Amino acid sequence: MLVGTLMTIQAQEITPKLQRLDATAQYQALAEDSKLQSVSITTDNADALVASIREAGYHAAVVGKGMATAVVPAHFLRETLSADNRISRIHGSHRFHFFMDKARENIGVQTIRESSEFETPFTGKGVLVAMIDGGFKYDHIAFLDSEGNKRVKVVWNRKDYANGVVTEPTTDIPAGNDGYVEPGGHGTHTAGIATGSVISQNDYSGVAPEADIMMISSSMEEAEIMEDLSYIEQYAQEKGQPFVVNMSFGGIHGPHDGLTPYDQFVDNIATAGTGRALVLAAGNSGNQKVHVSHTFSEDDEQVAIAIKQGGIDPVIDLWGKATDGEQHLTVKAYATTPKGNPKELTFDGTDMSISEISPYNGKEHCMYYPTNPSPIYYTVFVVSGHAGDGFDAWTEEDNAFEKVNFTKLGLTSLEGDNVMSIGGIGQCAEKGFCVGNYVTKTVINSLTMGTLDLQARGVVNGINELDYTSSIGPTIRPELRKPDVAAPGGMIASAIDYVTESSDDGPLLVDKINVNGEDQYYMACAGTSMAAPVVSGTMALWLQANPNLSCEQLHDIVATTSRKDEFTGSDEWNSRWGYGKIDAYEGLKMALQLADATGIPSVYGSEQPISMKKEGGLWRVLFNNAEAQATVMVYDQQGRVCQSQFLNNLMRGQEVLINMQQLPKGIYTVSINTAKSHIARKLVIK
Repeated sequence: MLVGTLMTIQAQEITPKLQRLDATAQYQALAEDSKLQSVSITTDNADALVASIREAGYHAAVVGKGMATAVVPAHFLRETLSADNRISRIHGSHRFHFFMDKARENIGVQTIRESSEFETPFTGKGVLVAMIDGGFKYDHIAFLDSEGNKRVKVVWNRKDYANGVVTEPTTDIPAGNDGYVEPGGHGTHTAGIATGSVISQNDYSGVAPEADIMMISSSMEEAEIMEDLSYIEQYAQEKGQPFVVNMSFGGIHGPHDGLTPYDQFVDNIATAGTGRALVLAAGNSGNQKVHVSHTFSEDDEQVAIAIKQGGIDPVIDLWGKATDGEQHLTVKAYATTPKGNPKELTFDGTDMSISEISPYNGKEHCMYYPTNPSPIYYTVFVVSGHAGDGFDAWTEEDNAFEKVNFTKLGLTSLEGDNVMSIGGIGQCAEKGFCVGNYVTKTVINSLTMGTLDLQARGVVNGINELDYTSSIGPTIRPELRKPDVAAPGGMIASAIDYVTESSDDGPLLVDKINVNGEDQYYMACAGTSMAAPVVSGTMALWLQANPNLSCEQLHDIVATTSRKDEFTGSDEWNSRWGYGKIDAYEGLKMALQLADATGIPSVYGSEQPISMKKEGGLWRVLFNNAEAQATVMVYDQQGRVCQSQFLNNLMRGQEVLINMQQLPKGIYTVSINTAKSHIARKLVIK
């Protein structure tokens, strides 16, 4: 245990009685006796432990080998679980939050389509895309097939999980929405980006418009999400489906090293079999000073860090740099107004700073939770250590580590930065895919405001630039490269619920469709919440083409095929863009090649056995199956042959280029014939 002034009144309770509890769980254990708390538990007998918790009348579940979750009152956590010798460690369940779009502040929209056209028969059919989110409209036209049937296969409303409400997943899909107003249709929007159906009224379809959909309305409790992931895996295995999980939420707190039990749980799900991918939004704090770091240059040096409160959870989450399991730092907590002198906290019940030595990375860990968050207060840590010691600290988005002169202390606090602003738990899971976002649309057509030039208004960056809010890396461990990739996320138009033209968000609406007498809307949103489902939908296409792709192969595809340009730079990986910009076409090519190498059966029954990508005067033709023979012909309007290629023994994933750059302006027909199909496409050269 870290000593000093950190524990004050609570020290006697926490030491040694609650040694099994990590810092977050210690905080939870000191709440009012009846207040429910969700936790995850490392244990050598998960089944027996869960049975005993259920016998006591509380929710519990086995989520993996040696791992359980529970929702119990604070007194049960403090008095019963803390004394259970079957338990190795109790991990407080962090409360995540939606990485809400920034368009509501900055009016913007973008279709899912990029400037280069990508045409493929792969639509995600047969792949399960599970959305852990909130604010779902189950019967939006974006989730109906061409015959009006619901494409949503399972819903599970867990929004009241933290209140002890136990629900079960259901295949009886209700009408309407999930009653989760807080995220404002966030789940509808992200699901539409990943899986929205093709409709005749607009072109705002998703990346995988025929995938099966699962919607889980989440409480955002870490323990619940572990249960969700376990269920998704089980369901997909029973159905024999590859699956993708989209998680457009997180929190900046955490050690940013990928070693937390939650991170390891995500990794275990991702690698427990083939045909699965877990996709996480990086976060929207790329322009905020949510991180601060320091290494002491001399013994007993003191530094201060101060956050201006104003956002989600004005917590200070501090992690020492040493990994030896020993105490190196002394930390004191203060609160102050901007014009007043710092006042040392008295910790009168719930306002507390708690410390521990973390068992999974050997680091000192200190957290501070203010009782009455207020924008007029600063929350302050004063940290001292020996030469060579150091720490990193984070606070949640919309707070900021500011440079403030504290005359009474004789210190000026360190100024924060945006380094390591990606989520610290989940986003740093090695086997997940952490996604940033970049700008692909700057001019929109609002239903209520007409044409808006967002770049001219200073709302968005230029085309192809990383969005200024997109959170960046690196992680604490140099070998752990996060984020993984960037995708279009500024701005995206997709299905929405809870929004009308007269609401505050009315200017963000881009389309209205009347379905059976009900107005349904599409709206502009921006953020990594929107970029993540682009990647989720893309991976659904890849898994349809090759359902046996392993986690390692998917990571190889992203690292190998992601696009580099003048904005991303040419480095293999960097802390802003990851490996570059996701490329659905190039990734599909590699997925097909890997399928051919491992003997995956050909894609039979497709009306279009090729995929095509158009880039200026080049057409790239990708063969989805091996073909004994194929002919590629280009005709002008008079039916004259302008180009011809006769091809033999084509491999799956092989690409053929059609160069149209030398042809004069006019209308042409591209004809591709194989033994099983005839495909013709019109091309206009201007």
